[in-house]
Amino acid sequence: MTSPRAAGGWPAIIYTLKKARASGGFLRMWRAMRSKNACKTCALGMGGQLGGMVNERGRFPEVCKKSVQAMAADMQGRIREGFFAEFGVDRLSRFTPRELEHSGRLVEPLIAEPGDKSYRAISWEEAIERVAGALKEARTSDSTEITDGNAESAENARPESSSANSATTLRPPRRPLPVFFYFSGRSSNEAAFLLNLLGRVYGTNNINNCSYFCHQASGVALKGITGSGTASIVLDDLTGEDGCDLLFIIGGNPASNHPRLMRTVIDIRRRGGKVIVINPLKELGLVRFKVPSDVRSMLSPKGSQIADEYIQPHIGGDLALFAGIAKVLLEGQRQEHREHRGVTESTERGKNGVSQTSTLPSSVLSVSPSVPSVFPSSPLPIDEAYLANHTENFDEFRAGIEALSWDEIEASSGIARAEIERIAAIYANSNKTVFAWTMGITHHTHGVDNVRMIAAVAMLRGMLGRPGAGLLPLRGHSNVQGVGSMGVEPKLKWEVLTAMQHKFGITLPTSPGMDTLACIDAAARGEIRFAWHLGGNLFGSCPDSAHAARALRSIDTTVFLSTTLNTGHIHGRGRTSIILPVLARDEEPQSTTQESMFNYVRLSDGGRARYTGEQGPPLSEVEVMTRIFRKVLGDRVGGLDLAGMTRHTTIREAISRIIPGYEPVATIDVPPASEKRAAQEFQIPGRTFHTPHFKTPSGRARFFPVPPLPIQDRNAKSTEVDTENARKAFSGISSVPSVPSPRPLCSAFPLRLMTIRSEGQFNTVVYEDHDLYRGTDQREVILMHPDDIASRGLRVDDRVTVRSGTGEMTGIRIRPADIRPGNAAMYYPEANILVPPATDPESQTPAFKNIAITVEPSRSLPMLR
Repeated sequence: MTSPRAAGGWPAIIYTLKKARASGGFLRMWRAMRSKNACKTCALGMGGQLGGMVNERGRFPEVCKKSVQAMAADMQGRIREGFFAEFGVDRLSRFTPRELEHSGRLVEPLIAEPGDKSYRAISWEEAIERVAGALKEARTSDSTEITDGNAESAENARPESSSANSATTLRPPRRPLPVFFYFSGRSSNEAAFLLNLLGRVYGTNNINNCSYFCHQASGVALKGITGSGTASIVLDDLTGEDGCDLLFIIGGNPASNHPRLMRTVIDIRRRGGKVIVINPLKELGLVRFKVPSDVRSMLSPKGSQIADEYIQPHIGGDLALFAGIAKVLLEGQRQEHREHRGVTESTERGKNGVSQTSTLPSSVLSVSPSVPSVFPSSPLPIDEAYLANHTENFDEFRAGIEALSWDEIEASSGIARAEIERIAAIYANSNKTVFAWTMGITHHTHGVDNVRMIAAVAMLRGMLGRPGAGLLPLRGHSNVQGVGSMGVEPKLKWEVLTAMQHKFGITLPTSPGMDTLACIDAAARGEIRFAWHLGGNLFGSCPDSAHAARALRSIDTTVFLSTTLNTGHIHGRGRTSIILPVLARDEEPQSTTQESMFNYVRLSDGGRARYTGEQGPPLSEVEVMTRIFRKVLGDRVGGLDLAGMTRHTTIREAISRIIPGYEPVATIDVPPASEKRAAQEFQIPGRTFHTPHFKTPSGRARFFPVPPLPIQDRNAKSTEVDTENARKAFSGISSVPSVPSPRPLCSAFPLRLMTIRSEGQFNTVVYEDHDLYRGTDQREVILMHPDDIASRGLRVDDRVTVRSGTGEMTGIRIRPADIRPGNAAMYYPEANILVPPATDPESQTPAFKNIAITVEPSRSLPMLR
C-alpha cells in the first residue's frame, strides 16, 4: 500500500466516520465522545468535566483516531453466543491481536481449567467464590491463619473508626506470599487505590504496574533529579502565548501514538518556534501532518511541516548524542571565557528570574564550516548563575563530559560532530525549551542514564524550573500516571505506608516486593500460585514472549479483569484462568478520576452499561474487588470497612488523606459555591517547577555522573551512506544521514533492532493490521534501510528469518524504510519473542530497543492462520 503525502487529514476523518458507522452511527459515536469522561487512550488528557473532546485549557475539538478506536472497541457488540464452543484455545492461539480485540465485548464470567479445550461461561457467584478460594489457598499455603478477634493496630497508629473491636486479624505472612497483582493504566484512581490497599492488607508487596515496561526509567531518573518523578511542566508551557520556542521530540512517534499533540506542535511553529525530532526512523507524521480540526493545516497541499531538524541516530545512540550537545555547550562556554577574559559582559535578568548573558561570540561553534555562527544576540551557551545557585554535582558531570572524545561520541551516536554542533547552536539560541521523549529513550539497559543526560542538557541552560521550559515524558495509557500516584509499586513510599496504616489502623507487610519482570521470573521458577491482572495484557507486554508464556502458564490460578479478549487470555493464562468482564470507564455507575501526564486530575461521570448477559451487565472494577475480598478478609480489617469501600466517594476521601497532592480529590465531585461547574478538577501541586526550587533535600536539581557510552560495532567498514535509494522509496521524504555509518559486510553482521507500534495500534491493542503512515499492509515485516537490504543480497518483499539471542521469527517480509543504516524495526508485541530479558539495572525496564539480530533468507513459510 502507498503512504499518504501527509499524516492525519482526510484519511483520518474518513476512518473516523467508518468507525462511527460500524459502531452504531455517527450520532451514537458523537454522544459517546462528548460525554463527560476522560479519554480512554493516551495520557495527554482530554475530556472530564469540561466535556468530551476538550482539554484542560478548554480547547475544542480535541480528539484523535486513537480516542475513536478505543471508543469503538467498547461500543462493539458482545461476543456472540457459541463463540467459545466454536473456537477452542488452540484455534484462538492462532488469532492475531486484532482478531481477538474485535471478537466482541466480554459480558459473562469465563473459566478455563486444566483439560478444558476452551473457555466456558460461569455465574458471577461461582466466579467470585473461585477467585476468593484461590486467594485464601495461596495465603494459607505457608500456614498463615486468618482469624477473628481484636484487630491488631499498626505500630504507633490507631484506627479512626471506633467500631473495629470485632474486626478480622491478619497475622503477617511468615514468608513472601506466592501471588502478584498487576495493574494496567486503563483503570481509575479509585480502582487502583483500592486493589493496591487490599493486596497489601492481604499480605503482599508484589504489586506492580505497566509503567515498569514503559516509563519507569523516566520516573526513577526524574525523582533523582528534581524530587518528582513526573513532568516538570503543564500544558500551558507548550501551548500558551508564553510557551516554549523550541521543542525536542526524542525517541518517539507522537504523530501515531499521541496524535492530538501534533496540533500543539504546529502551534509552536506558528509562533515562530522550532521543532527538533530525534528518531532513528523517519516517521511521516513527524515530517508533515494535517490536523483535521485545523482548517489552515487541512488546506495546505502537503500539510503542516513538523520537524525543522530531523536527526537519525543509531538505536541506542541518544545518550552519546546528548552528551555531544553538552560537550558543545561546555566547550563554547570555556572558549567564551578564554577569548573574552577581562571583558565585562552585560547580564540581564529576565522576568522568570533566570540570569543570562547577552552575547556569545560567533567563534564558539565555528569549529566546522557546516555549522552556522551563533549570532552576537545569542545567550551564553550555559547559564553559570543557574548552575551555581540551583544545581548540585555539576563539576563531576562536567569532568565526565570533558573526558569524552569526539570520536567516541560520533561512533556511539552515529551523528557527525558538525550535525551535533548545529543542533546545539539551535538550542543555544532558544529562550524556552521543552524536552519531550517516549520509550525510544526508556527502553534501553541505560534508559535511566538517557533521561538523566537529557535533563542535564536542559539544566546547562537553566531550562528546568522556569515557565515555558522543562521536561516532559510522553506517557502512554490514559491513567498510567494516576495508577503510579496511587502507590502501585513494590515498595510503598514511607509517607504513604505510614498514612495508610494510621488511616485504617492496620499493619502492612514490609518484606520486599517484586517488580513486574521479577514476578514473571518467579512464576517460571514455580514460585507463583495466584496472579491478578487489573486490565491490560501482561503477556503481550513482556520481553522474551516464549519465556513469558511458559512462566504465566505455570501459575495455578490467574484472574483477568477485562472488557475484550487479548493474547494474554490465550498465551498468558494460568492452569486455571478466570476472566471477569468489567465496565468501561464511560459505563461506570459511579464517577471516577484519572490523571494526565501533565499532573492534571479529571473527573469522569461514567454512564450506563452498553451490554448485558444472562446474569446482567458486567460489573465495575471496584464492585468486583470488594465482593471478592470481603469473602477473603471479611467485612472489616482493623479500621478498614470493606463494605464502605464500595462507594467511590469513600475511596476518594481515603486517597485525600493518604496520597500527597491528592487532598482536593475528596471534594472533586462537589460543585463550587461560586461556579456552575460540576466538579473541581485540579492540578497536583508540588510537581510542576516554574521556579528553580526543587523537591530534593537541598532544593537543587541534581546532575549525575556521565556513564560509559554504548559501544556500537567498531569492526564494520565505515563508508559514506548512499541515500539515493531512500529518496526514491519514500515519495520525497529525503533521508538525512550525513555521517559515515557502519555498513554490514555480510548477512551475519547484526543489525540493531527496535520494536515499534503502528498507526493503527495502542499499546498492545491492535486495531488495524495495516500501517497507513509507513505504507505497509501487514505487521509481520522488518523495516530496513535499502542499503542494508542490498548488502545482504536481498530484495523488498523477500521472506527472511530474523534471529536474536532469544528467539527467531520465520517468514518475515522485508520492507524498505528511511532508517539509519545498520538499524531495523519490527512491530510490537509480535516481535517480543526476539527481545531479551535484559533490563535497566535501576528501573528494571526491559530493553525493547537495541537488540542485536541477524537477517537471512527464510527456508520455510510462516504458519497459515
